[in-house]
Amino acid sequence: MLKKLFPIALGGLLSLCFATPSLAAVESANYRRAENARCSAVHEVGGVWRPSKGPINLSGKGFFTMELYGNGIDLLDPSQFQLKGQISGTLSFDGAHSGPDNAIAGCGAIGSRVVVLKLDGSPTRQTGSLKVGSEEIPLTLIPGYINRLEWSSDNEPREASQSPVSNLTEAQKRAHDAPIIAEAVRTCLTNMANRSSPSSSGVSYSYGPQSDCRSGTGYYLFSSAQDACTQIQAYGYSCSTAFNFGTGGSHRVSTLGACLARNGGSAYLSGDTLTLIVPARSTNTSLGTCFTKPSFMAFDALPTLGSSVHFVGRATPVIGVQIDRTPGAPALSYDQQTGEDEGGFLNFAPASLREVVGVHTYTLRPSGTGSRPLTLILMSDPANAVKALDAPLTGAARFSSIARFKATPFQAVRAGQLFEVSLLTSEASSCFEQPVVQVSPQAGVTSFDVDFKFTESAGCVGKSASFVAKASGYDALPATATFTIVPLDTPRNLPPSSSVTKVRNSALNQN
Repeated sequence: MLKKLFPIALGGLLSLCFATPSLAAVESANYRRAENARCSAVHEVGGVWRPSKGPINLSGKGFFTMELYGNGIDLLDPSQFQLKGQISGTLSFDGAHSGPDNAIAGCGAIGSRVVVLKLDGSPTRQTGSLKVGSEEIPLTLIPGYINRLEWSSDNEPREASQSPVSNLTEAQKRAHDAPIIAEAVRTCLTNMANRSSPSSSGVSYSYGPQSDCRSGTGYYLFSSAQDACTQIQAYGYSCSTAFNFGTGGSHRVSTLGACLARNGGSAYLSGDTLTLIVPARSTNTSLGTCFTKPSFMAFDALPTLGSSVHFVGRATPVIGVQIDRTPGAPALSYDQQTGEDEGGFLNFAPASLREVVGVHTYTLRPSGTGSRPLTLILMSDPANAVKALDAPLTGAARFSSIARFKATPFQAVRAGQLFEVSLLTSEASSCFEQPVVQVSPQAGVTSFDVDFKFTESAGCVGKSASFVAKASGYDALPATATFTIVPLDTPRNLPPSSSVTKVRNSALNQN
């Protein structure tokens, strides 16, 4: 009998020893405790979040590291943790502490597990939950805001000492890379060491696993930090642009503005305004390579802070940008590429830049509060031109010594803009008092008249005269018109004025 009972008893004992532990409810969430560090208070007193506070509120995007306290949570199988709902991202672990360990550290005699959420972020509030065993902890992801938005200096031409990366040899690129990579790794390691320390606002910034500080390749070898990260990941390392490349070094090989300046256009910054000048309808083939390049906005973005925020992501939040443009301005798109944590890109359709004429203004307004808008001015060179030139209306004869043309510009005239109309036909040069007429129309008009005075010289009747209208001083975008000179009509075969009066009076008497 004992022989039969012994296996049963032993089996029962083993099942108790190796059964999946059951988890009591998660009692609190706190900033992670660094190794060998002590808690300032027991978890239920010093915790950032407790169930009575409702959802765990997260702000921003990137890594959110929290230490969850609950009986048996340190023994719970990783498969028992799951991220659910609208919030998009991944879940991983970075250590655990047993109940005895936490008791010695002054955190309370309860187990804990360090959970790392890597969330994509969103420009709008999202909800979800963190499933721990059979329990679901509600989560709310709050978008961050921008407290400073500025144009990157990369949008302007580089100085000679700042040669484009494409002009450097690989050895020179690696020489440039070395101190930046070293600084990136050093900064990341320092951040990791301090990751459990709250900021002056009382909010602790969360960091990802320490492997994110490792970097295995160059920096300037790629056109963007994200491209560099892609290569690092191909080498088997983890990479985050926020951690590995958050050192302030420029990584843009070329922007639209810098490229324009090298190919006949120009770009310049003045405070919050970036002006891009594109040669109008240029046949320069190298200019076309510029039209696919972006303009770059730099962010100093912060998470949304407040008493209701429990954990803050360690990366720039996803930022929405409202783009307002003047009527007729080419479309402009905004793209905050995944991994480009320090800014966003603005792109025009290449075809629209090839055809652009005039001055177009864009106002860029970031979502959230705390930042002033930026202004982008896209203008052609020349800034305006004549789109159409209508020749004088003539019949068999004309009744004036003035040939009046109607010019229609591409845009309403701006103050100070100067246009000129020139005679192209040399054979008719003696037929007009001056071969070129310059006009500075009133600001705001959408068409204007240009007058040429006939000399009434013999031999002009029947000649064809061609004219061209342009922005003064430019050959680009000419508009032409041609007409045939007809004779000036003078009163003929009319009775004297007294006879006309008599006829008119006679007619009145008959009535």
